[in-house]
Amino acid sequence: MLNHIFTHQFGIEYLLVTELTELNRTNDFIINYSKEDIPNSLHIIPEDLLFQEGIEFWDMIFDAEHQVNILDDSTVQTLSFDIFAAVFYLLSRYEEYLFLENDEHNRFNLENSSLYKSECLNLPLVDIWIEEFKHCLISQFSLEKSVFKTKAFKVVPTVDIDSLFAFKGRSLWRQTGAFAKNILFFQFPQLFQRISVLLGMQKDPFDNFEEQFELWNTVGVKAHYFIHVGPYGKFDKNISHNHPYLKTIIHQIKAHGHSIGIHPSYQSNSDIVKVKSEITILEKLAEQPVFDSRQHFLKFTLPNTYRQLISNGIQKDFSMGYSLSTGFRAGTASSFFWFDLEKNEQTNLEIVPFCMMDVAYKNGLDMTIEESIEHSKTIIKTLKDYQLPLYFVIHNESMSEINGWKDWQTLFKTWFQ
Repeated sequence: MLNHIFTHQFGIEYLLVTELTELNRTNDFIINYSKEDIPNSLHIIPEDLLFQEGIEFWDMIFDAEHQVNILDDSTVQTLSFDIFAAVFYLLSRYEEYLFLENDEHNRFNLENSSLYKSECLNLPLVDIWIEEFKHCLISQFSLEKSVFKTKAFKVVPTVDIDSLFAFKGRSLWRQTGAFAKNILFFQFPQLFQRISVLLGMQKDPFDNFEEQFELWNTVGVKAHYFIHVGPYGKFDKNISHNHPYLKTIIHQIKAHGHSIGIHPSYQSNSDIVKVKSEITILEKLAEQPVFDSRQHFLKFTLPNTYRQLISNGIQKDFSMGYSLSTGFRAGTASSFFWFDLEKNEQTNLEIVPFCMMDVAYKNGLDMTIEESIEHSKTIIKTLKDYQLPLYFVIHNESMSEINGWKDWQTLFKTWFQ
């Protein structure tokens, strides 16, 4: 937590001391994180969270405006808001170890989120606190702003490839089942489109990668692609990893300079052997090592999923967000290193959070395109105000113009404006 605030966010060195006599070793400013009074220091009155052993129940409710006002008050030398405990609570995902009533996919339930209950899920509270804390330090100790690392707003698209094609590439038995379903449920427009695609009369609607590459090139960004290569199942619908076109698309992604990560299958979530197998498959297809991941269905549980990724050589995970809502699951737009609460140790797994997702707007929040545009403008404005990155998630399906996705590209394009 101190590394995140001072090293990664401020870009300054710090010295942690536990004895008063050690304070003589430094001429720099002093932050007093204790119950004692120390002259010429900024006193932060600590909660018990960072001093306890083991994981105990803490159900925090945040008052964003009140806490920011405390941090921004340059007239006081004692802060009653424990920013260190609050940041640790959110970044460690402490609450995800406490609530066991997960949803139908065994995911942390959005309604148990302290940020959701505090009605500030769409605010990067951790980043806001840290920025105001920086101003507090500048004022208290007459520091130059140049001492601190500068940040910049940027937009980073991430794309999940759950299913490469809408119609093509399926095995005979899957294709037969799809035809039967279209006929049985009178889905004749889809049936005719399926036939047209299979006969080569039109392009498969999910095969819109050239359009994606053109968009990323136009706005001058590089995207992160997460590719599903696991076996077919109830929630795993991609074509076989042996299909030659999958390798073709992967090499097109590489050729355009975008990164490639694993999208572990739904059924591999609790199976370290399956995850390793899928990473190996993707590495062979991509002809390069794979270090990034995002969980399919955002299905992960702590600490097991992250430990599993680490043991398989994953260095960055992009799963920190919600599919049913926009917002900042860990209270931040900035990447951070995962802290294993059960082992009480910092890891080298970098967590890269996202705050907006195509299916969250269309399905989770049930918004129109116009409503989604207005809603996302508020989030983006906050990110720009605090010079924070915007990571968002889309699928090739949401660029397809079918299955209810007609014109949704309009929304995605506004995120670059």
